[in-house]
Amino acid sequence: MTTYHLDPALSQIAFEVRHAMITRVRGLFTDVEATVVNDTVQATIAVASLDSGVRYRDDHLLAGDFFDAVTHPEITFRSTEVERDGDGDRARVVGELTIKGITRSVTLEVIDIAEADVPVPATGEIEHRLGFRATTTINRKDFGIAFHAELPGGGLLLSDDVRIEIDGSAVQAP
Repeated sequence: MTTYHLDPALSQIAFEVRHAMITRVRGLFTDVEATVVNDTVQATIAVASLDSGVRYRDDHLLAGDFFDAVTHPEITFRSTEVERDGDGDRARVVGELTIKGITRSVTLEVIDIAEADVPVPATGEIEHRLGFRATTTINRKDFGIAFHAELPGGGLLLSDDVRIEIDGSAVQAP
């Protein structure tokens, strides 16, 4: 059994949503714990670690209109199926994503899967690492994030679709 733990210092979980039909707003979750055991993935994200770079926007996103972080402090993911391509550098990971207590099936398209032995500068030891990129798009309303505001000229302030991008580096457990 091979186990990897996500290294939060070298990983990033980002989201992107269209704003006012003219631009995209991005943000990160900075407190993430994830484990890969063979082809099983489990992850927990602390909602309060959300950072879009704008404090008043983050406060609104953490409030009841969006994530309701006080009531629902975690986002979780648990894989149910992993399908690798022939070369092993791509995969489709199907799993259960839970946001605000609502669980839906999502599919992550995983690319750039690679492994390497990497020296640790502080100790000179060698770590075996797994790297990857994963993306998916979810409908925020499917997870109870239904904030809605119409623009004066027509259209919506926020798109329903949210793109999620994960850049991961995980260390193999001894």
